[in-house]
Amino acid sequence: MHTVTPPALMLRYRTSTARVLDANHKFLDASFRYYELSQMQMAGEEHIDQNDLLELLARAITCAILGKAGPQRSRILSMLHKDERLRNLERIEGYSTLGQVRATVSSVNWSH
Repeated sequence: MHTVTPPALMLRYRTSTARVLDANHKFLDASFRYYELSQMQMAGEEHIDQNDLLELLARAITCAILGKAGPQRSRILSMLHKDERLRNLERIEGYSTLGQVRATVSSVNWSH
């Protein structure tokens, strides 16, 4: 049997999944999920607030930095580094020090 799930409910489920991964210290998986969610523009017919998308991007960065070093982390950090929205993160309340994180992300050696 196929069930139809409202887009807003599916978005809430996917966000909760990312938070559970984050809480269980599976930071790289959580980072990727947060990043995927931060790229969404709409949930069904509803537009997603840009500040919410930036907050998800900030959580993706935080989880990527906390993640275990290795090739997966390097790939995620590289992906985040290329995101154009990175410079907009200072607008988010509670992430005023993200400028320093941005500098850290920018200074990571990408040749790993």
